[in-house]
Amino acid sequence: MVSASTEQVSGQSPLISKQNKASNIFASLTGIKYIFQRRNGSLKSKGERGNISLRALDRWLGIPLVFILGVMRPRRSLPQTVDSIGLFMFGAIGDSLIAASVIADLKQRFPGAEIVGFISEANRGIVQILDGLDECVVVPVSRPHRAVRAVRCRPVDILLDFSPWPRTGAVLSALAKTGYTVGLRRAGQYRHFAYDAIGEHRNDRHEIENLRDVVRCLGIEPLGRARLKAALLVQPLPAELALPYVVFHPWAAGYRHELREWPDRCWVELAQALIADGYRIVLSGGPEDRQRSQDLAQAIGAGSAIVLAGIASLAQMTTVLAKAAAVVSVNTGIMHLAAVLDCPLVALHGPTNPLRWGPLGARSMVLGPGADRGGAYLDLGFEYPPAAQEIMGMITVAEVLGCLGGLLPATIATSAGNASNLETVP
Repeated sequence: MVSASTEQVSGQSPLISKQNKASNIFASLTGIKYIFQRRNGSLKSKGERGNISLRALDRWLGIPLVFILGVMRPRRSLPQTVDSIGLFMFGAIGDSLIAASVIADLKQRFPGAEIVGFISEANRGIVQILDGLDECVVVPVSRPHRAVRAVRCRPVDILLDFSPWPRTGAVLSALAKTGYTVGLRRAGQYRHFAYDAIGEHRNDRHEIENLRDVVRCLGIEPLGRARLKAALLVQPLPAELALPYVVFHPWAAGYRHELREWPDRCWVELAQALIADGYRIVLSGGPEDRQRSQDLAQAIGAGSAIVLAGIASLAQMTTVLAKAAAVVSVNTGIMHLAAVLDCPLVALHGPTNPLRWGPLGARSMVLGPGADRGGAYLDLGFEYPPAAQEIMGMITVAEVLGCLGGLLPATIATSAGNASNLETVP
């Protein structure tokens, strides 16, 4: 069930009254953020992560408010009875897939408890594909007052905030109707003051281990992976798709996304090599990527590439990925989805550090310049040097073909047979 509700606010205890006042302060202060977004046009950008201006507002307005909220209320103990657990999953699709790895662990530790996902408009497509969420609440995080109402409309016994650095999640968790909150402490981010329990967010381990540290605060040693709805893996393919095919996802999102994209000429050369071996090419992307995908398909050659960018839903792309002979993707949500499906995957990395954000599939291979060649410097996603250079072009087509040679079946006939076996991937 997906809901985006509001609540009726009435007279409450002194503590609730203080929280209501704080929510009004939050709405008033961060309303400046929304106005700024409107004025500088950043609401129309490909994602907001790492936007320097918005990050500055989040920092200078968010830190004092989180501190004040932390002072206003005492720390609480873990509830004896847990009937519902809320998950703040406001990040991009990839972030949400990583966070979803703990759902199975939570269900095992708290059998019978409802798992409620608090998601944003930007990643609400995960509702179509994730297994294990009993309810989802859409939170309009860019509209602070509405966000507070949406969060408070669904009380939960425990609330887990998986945000690594934005203060928005920390503020909303402090204002939520919950008996216990857990979040992350990251050096220099000052967002942890109001949580009841705190996990550690570090830059020397994969993000999945950082998010698992939130769950460890509940006495759980998590080992799970994200689970997808089984029905998606057995859906028929669109009529125009014929096996075997390789999925390309060339497009990144967020701040300075162009620095995380492989040059078009490389995609064209790779596609033509695969087409010569008998594979078709499928181009993935969002609505904002459709025109670029069509241009790329034309460069590859008429009739040789099928553009699903902007027309296939996330659920439909899950089916397409599950039956692909292989996937080649930059570091983005589709890459993480392919890894969850355990597709044969070549993940192209440049600025993004694969130690922190690489794919976790057993059949995933990572290519890209390491730190010794000027790459792998992104940790939270916005740490670009002032004169950041394009480095994705260091990855050669020959290197990608070499990786695919170890992943693709020896013959096209074998590829078509193996593709159907992916339907049973959990």
